[in-house]
Amino acid sequence: MRDFGQKMLEKWKMAWRDGLFHNICSVENGLYLDVMRANRGFACLPAADSGEDGAVWGRGRVDCLLPGDCRLRVYAFCSDSKALGDWPDMDEGLKSLRGQDRAETWRVLRQIYGEAVSESGEFFIPRAGRYLWIMLELISEGGG
Repeated sequence: MRDFGQKMLEKWKMAWRDGLFHNICSVENGLYLDVMRANRGFACLPAADSGEDGAVWGRGRVDCLLPGDCRLRVYAFCSDSKALGDWPDMDEGLKSLRGQDRAETWRVLRQIYGEAVSESGEFFIPRAGRYLWIMLELISEGGG
């Protein structure tokens, strides 16, 4: 697989704000959990495109500062196609979940992403595919 490259990474970082967010707000160059509304939230980021089918993604890292009472879970889904089930484009499909019942949305997301690949900022993606979708879940166990 060719190197993802800094230019592609910067392009993806500019586009991630177009993802699906629940109880998580984007600010400047990051995300935060709105603990005044809920103690749990998630962010589904749009696809990163490696440019090659069957791409092996390997290791990743979420650059974050977490309060002591906050946990992070990282989920990953890979595919060589942007289509998934009835959705011709997974990014648009995820956007269609906006405003839906939270429990139903979470059920759909768990079917897509499966189990978390990490419960910290460092993770390994055990799947391969041209496109990579990342979901971040933040959980506050206090008021931080």
